[in-house]
Amino acid sequence: DRGSPREAGGQLPLLLAPMMILVPALITVAVIPFGNLGPMPDDNYFADGITADLITALSRVSGLHVISRDSAFSYRGGEINDAAIAGELGVGYLLKGNIQRDRDRIRLNVHLIEAQSGRTVWAERYDRLLTDIFKIQDELAERIVLTLEVKLAPEERKRLIRNYLVSLDAYDAFLRGVDYYTKRSFADNQLAVESFSKAIELDPRFARAYAGLALAYSWASG
Repeated sequence: DRGSPREAGGQLPLLLAPMMILVPALITVAVIPFGNLGPMPDDNYFADGITADLITALSRVSGLHVISRDSAFSYRGGEINDAAIAGELGVGYLLKGNIQRDRDRIRLNVHLIEAQSGRTVWAERYDRLLTDIFKIQDELAERIVLTLEVKLAPEERKRLIRNYLVSLDAYDAFLRGVDYYTKRSFADNQLAVESFSKAIELDPRFARAYAGLALAYSWASG
């Protein structure tokens, strides 16, 4: 057929063939719940809250696919090795660590593991005043992104650095509220309401505490 645009062999000319657009693959990460090494066993809520906030921060980066809190938290304190965890979650990297809160100091050890090789590609130890907790969280998220060589859009960089102006006591009450809320019982939900309300009382500008309180009331009424 002389009117056909196909070349010899039935192939479309290059200019008429469908274009292939190469989309960079997302880097996949799972943040495993940080262990609590503090003197108080009930400080688990604090370690969980720091972990969850880091998951939220990293999830704001378009070049990363971060495993959800619920999926990652199912591997808390398990005996499964890193390669198996990464395989089950389908991720290329695991972030693991432990946290210790002792009076007015915070100690955080973290390491980023390449799942395929088991190699630690980055590790850091923070030993700061507890008042630096928000700076530590921002530094941690930024270092992970830099290590993984993820390109950040200007607005993403702004979102990554949160510049909290929340009181530590209000933040602590908020994390307790989140911990109670995730237990999904009527008794714990009431404790969540009390904790979120306390956070608001301590810092009336704390928007996340209002959001948490709304969720707790919604769960109770549903």
